[in-house]
Amino acid sequence: MEIRKTLNPNRFFTALSDDNHDFHGGIWGTGVVGTMGIKPEKGEIFDYFLDSGLSGLRRAFHRPDQSPEFMRHWGQELTPEEADLVEQHREMTCRIAWKPYMHSLTLRHLLPAIRTPTLLVWGREDAITPLEAGAIYQRGIPRARLAVIENCGHMPEMEQPTEFAALVRSFLAA
Repeated sequence: MEIRKTLNPNRFFTALSDDNHDFHGGIWGTGVVGTMGIKPEKGEIFDYFLDSGLSGLRRAFHRPDQSPEFMRHWGQELTPEEADLVEQHREMTCRIAWKPYMHSLTLRHLLPAIRTPTLLVWGREDAITPLEAGAIYQRGIPRARLAVIENCGHMPEMEQPTEFAALVRSFLAA
């Protein structure tokens, strides 16, 4: 199994792959890593459209100034082209996630149909989507496991890549 970084215009993903599993941007052969879709019972989903794109990126990390990945990719002033890409991504998110805002009214009722073992990885200090949403996913998906990474925000694959990779390896080995 190897770990590699892949650039997707304005977002880097940690990708673990071998002959049987592949991860890119959210769906993983035997697990799901993602958050959009569940409205938490407590707390709120961050309103991504009230701040600038860079502000939202900073909020995605528990301590962005202490994160080598954040500093490497977004720690300097964005070029006009990069800033434009951030805004284009925000616009597309708005188009697909506006109504209802960042959640689905039916998804919670569809979760019990997922029969695949599922790993949910959440940063305890996620300021974008509250940990409560992860707990809802765990309760709704019959074979789900919720792994919480301490001192980590919304992007555990970037903020705590070693711990994230260890969780995924353990999950895939089980």
